[in-house]
Amino acid sequence: MIAAFTATVAAVVSLQAYADQRDINRSQLALNTDTQQRAERRYATRVNWWASTEYKNVVFIQNRSPVPVTDVLIVPRGRRSESEIMGGAYDIGDVPPCRTFTARLQEPHASVASSRLFPVHEFDLVFNDPSARWIRSREELRKADARSTGKAQRPTNVEWKSVGDCGEDG
Repeated sequence: MIAAFTATVAAVVSLQAYADQRDINRSQLALNTDTQQRAERRYATRVNWWASTEYKNVVFIQNRSPVPVTDVLIVPRGRRSESEIMGGAYDIGDVPPCRTFTARLQEPHASVASSRLFPVHEFDLVFNDPSARWIRSREELRKADARSTGKAQRPTNVEWKSVGDCGEDG
């Protein structure tokens, strides 16, 4: 009788320990996933872009990370897959670390004579950092597909400036 009671108590304690360990493992997995995502995004979160409020169709791209971002494109909003991106895109090339890129953009592939301007706030930024390819919209940062093979227009009237608050901890 005592042996059955002791075995029952041991089984209950074992089941509770198992349930607690399972909860701990789930919590650790969630923490590890969050840590991995944060590490993967550590450079991409320090890359941003915005349109000038003072001058029409002037766009700024800022890289405050300690690494260069490569294959930078300014692409029309709503083109989510790389195969759709190249039509109407601007190829910025690489943006060095701790730099701000500034350019006035014209309608992609428009003639110089027409010089039609377009609303730059309707664009997204696509770029590579050491961990992945990213799309930065005004609302979010998310992973992108693999690099496209199309051809994009290069902007003119380009200016580069150094930025402070550069690095991983800023």
